Amino acid sequence: MAEHFYICPKCDFIVRSDESLKYCVYCGSPLIISCPHCGQEITNPYGAFCGRCGGRLRPEKDKEG
Repeated sequence: MAEHFYICPKCDFIVRSDESLKYCVYCGSPLIISCPHCGQEITNPYGAFCGRCGGRLRPEKDKEG
């Protein structure tokens, strides 16, 4: 069985899902607990896209000019 992770969309903090956190302990943002597009649990916290549907897991960061 694969491990599942939660990720912070703002600061990229990663935590295992069994720690039952809902908010980032560093910046206070709500953690992403599954793919926002299809609901698949996150098994690779370093990936930028969902392995099931290909949807972006984190919002794109603003690029400075």
